[in-house]
Amino acid sequence: MPVLLPDLERITAAHLHNLVATEAAESLTLEFKAAVYSPDSEGGREFLKDVSALANTAGGWLIIGIREEGGAASEITPIVSPDADNVQQRLESLLQSGIEPRIAGTRIKPVPCKNGYLLVIRVPRSAVPPHRVTARGSNRYYLRSSAGAYEASYNELRNMFIQTAAVSETFSAFRDSRLALIEKGQSSVPLAQEAGTLVVHILPMSAIGMGRPINLTLAHERSTTFRPIGSSGYNPGFNVDGYLNERGGQVCHGYTQVFRDGAIEATKTGMRIAHREQEWVLARRIEHAASEAVSLYVDGLRELEASPPIYVSVSVLGVSGARVAAANIDYMFDLPPTLRISTLRLPICVIEDFGDRADHLAALRPALDALWNAGGMSEWQPET
Repeated sequence: MPVLLPDLERITAAHLHNLVATEAAESLTLEFKAAVYSPDSEGGREFLKDVSALANTAGGWLIIGIREEGGAASEITPIVSPDADNVQQRLESLLQSGIEPRIAGTRIKPVPCKNGYLLVIRVPRSAVPPHRVTARGSNRYYLRSSAGAYEASYNELRNMFIQTAAVSETFSAFRDSRLALIEKGQSSVPLAQEAGTLVVHILPMSAIGMGRPINLTLAHERSTTFRPIGSSGYNPGFNVDGYLNERGGQVCHGYTQVFRDGAIEATKTGMRIAHREQEWVLARRIEHAASEAVSLYVDGLRELEASPPIYVSVSVLGVSGARVAAANIDYMFDLPPTLRISTLRLPICVIEDFGDRADHLAALRPALDALWNAGGMSEWQPET
């Protein structure tokens, strides 16, 4: 039975003692180390091997300060020296310089215990495997089994490269098919005929044939977490696709559809406005609506025990002939170019681990840069 740990921020010494009390077994997603990795080259390579193997396989936990016997947790062995800050900085430096491509989202937390501390390291499943260990002239790829880390074979490497491309293609196909249905009025709920419809698609890794169906009853109980974009009133219920939260009113101006596999589609109409005898799509308005929705729904997926990484797409339907305002319209001297496409599809982004709103906004950077580019700007300008 897999060991369930809370979010990294909520882990305490009690959770770690419970691993020992229940003799938790090392697994595909859990590894114990009795002592901190040595500061020499061999210790550094061993640490990078363990982390990259988790990221390349299924993600998971690396806990330093628990001894194992026969593959099961047997004793708490707190780290006394050196201090936690020094060890954490050393390991984080190794992660920055010793693995290519870098593994985004890996987090380290010291947990005080007895007269010392343990280090709990959360490694997300990578959205862009394989990662190779490059430190000290190494050039090796690792995977993990229940018995531990091992060097990947040629066929396993090839499959990882194929899988990375396949996931991106799967999400693109899902997004494009759903956008086509919305344009035809055949989506979960027919939308009001308002110009400029914001569509946010979210696809956790567990939705790509790599996890169990989500608990729709729990999604219904968390209806506020899955409320439609920018709404306070909504009508929750179930439909043929899973769980639906429809914005209130005689005509639907937006909805959130949670599919059984954990995929999410959220919409909001009326994102196109007329001003100064021009048609506009306000970049800042899209940023606010999309980033707030993404953070809300990612937190909801955490509660539903979906598996990261999480793919995110932001699109705007009905933009042909409009301009993107990436700055204050009233102070523009040179107008940005007119859009000649009917649908603005921003680049697909990846949230490596659940994280917080700041992490989500950082992950959306490629999409926001492209949105600002459409408005004639070189890159996204964060609000000050």
